[in-house]
Amino acid sequence: NNEAKAEANAINKALDSVKSRKYNLLPLAIDVELASGSSDRQWGKDVTEAKAYLANLIEPTQGKTILYGGGRSISSSSPECVLDINRYNKLLESGESDVWLATPRTDDGGISNDTQKYISTISKVADITISQTVLDARINNTGIDINTIEDAEYVNMIKKGGEEIEEIASIDKEER
Repeated sequence: NNEAKAEANAINKALDSVKSRKYNLLPLAIDVELASGSSDRQWGKDVTEAKAYLANLIEPTQGKTILYGGGRSISSSSPECVLDINRYNKLLESGESDVWLATPRTDDGGISNDTQKYISTISKVADITISQTVLDARINNTGIDINTIEDAEYVNMIKKGGEEIEEIASIDKEER
């Protein structure tokens, strides 16, 4: 609890420092990290309560947060699940959470059967607000991750953000 309070204070302080910018219209996302080994402080732990506690500290000042994670970390059908969305939702003072889901792609660009199963399981208990596509690539033998958002989701996100962000996005596309 003390660590979550310190994190919430740091987040609020950082966001207060950029409040004068008129383009910060997207909600805050709480990342559900998938612990990967005994040196990771979350390894083998259920982080549901900690993430919900942090969200409850942040939401009164920043608005509703989005839960961000991959299917492996937030789907009850995954053996590596570290967060129970049903319990997370019950612990949230604001009600149910929206989810930004990272969806890894296979080499041929498809979504693996396991990932499809995870998406199906998650969508039964939470709204998937944005589905993020993660494409792995290699450039000059250097591995990189490229994060993209499907066009339809990008358009929906722009609409939710209002006319002001749409204008900025249009300018940004033209510059590219």
